[in-house]
Amino acid sequence: MNNSGNTNWTKLGIGSIYLVNNMNYHGKIYAFLKNKEPFEAIIGSANLSVLAPEGPLLRQYEVATTITNISKCKELIAHINSIIQTSTDNATDLSNFQINHERIDVLNDVERVIEITKSELKSYTNKEKKLTFRIPIKAPHYTDKFSKDPKAYTQSNINLCYGKGRKDTKSGKISRRNWYEAQITVSKKITSQPGYPKGDPFYLVTDDSYKFLAHSTAANNKQLTAYGPTGNDRVFGRWIKGRLATAGYVEPYDDVDDDKNGDGIVTLEALDKAHMRVMVLTKTNTQEFGDVYLRRAPTKKNKKGVLDKKHSKRKLLDVWTVHFEGLEGENE
Repeated sequence: MNNSGNTNWTKLGIGSIYLVNNMNYHGKIYAFLKNKEPFEAIIGSANLSVLAPEGPLLRQYEVATTITNISKCKELIAHINSIIQTSTDNATDLSNFQINHERIDVLNDVERVIEITKSELKSYTNKEKKLTFRIPIKAPHYTDKFSKDPKAYTQSNINLCYGKGRKDTKSGKISRRNWYEAQITVSKKITSQPGYPKGDPFYLVTDDSYKFLAHSTAANNKQLTAYGPTGNDRVFGRWIKGRLATAGYVEPYDDVDDDKNGDGIVTLEALDKAHMRVMVLTKTNTQEFGDVYLRRAPTKKNKKGVLDKKHSKRKLLDVWTVHFEGLEGENE
């Protein structure tokens, strides 16, 4: 875990950051001191994120009250100090601090997504090799979602649903994509490196105990998405965007036309808050059998030949683990 935020606060004399290590602490108490003496405190529901530029625009109701009684302020400070002394780790060294990601229910019971146990997950991570690829997640800035030009936020495939939509080849009708549809765009600089997964599909084992098939597709293998008969972009999107929605950083929509304020648009700022700016793929030393679709005859439009999803064969496939991190060197 990156501790640069704590380092910067310490250098600037702002203070220190502590993480509670033995319970789910949800208290929101802010105490203010002058010359080491308390003069006011705030108790309420709001996080410090309300002070961020987008804070006043969030559609969330918060309540708080101020405390000016000095003895009461001292009691609150004593409570804060007690929590720090008995139940926290200083962010100076968080090498042994474990992050537990909340389970993403939207992946439960999805076809071809396998739920694994914690012991199985540990078995996969113990088999990790040194071959790792760090893939930055491409997304617009928060201010871009208010642009009059939709291209400002639709060119990122994580926001694929806000684009032109999907054209029916028979009727010519264009329909909106589902909010959960998403792809990860990978630069040629990464896909051209030795060992990057391409060709046959491969298993992805997520840090929150799911396993599903994925593959690299499109020109230069630039798109990373799930692999299966239907709804592949939704599998990947449910894992990535569902994670953000569970944490409250985006709002899912049944129909994106109803999203008048861009609450469902994934931004760099949201990814920063969720520590999801970078997707990390790590190869393991194990393989497992999976179904691989045959390909039809190549055409001028598709030199590889389109996948024949009615016919497949069993093959041994590589297994990779996947998790998210913040940008290296950035405040997290």
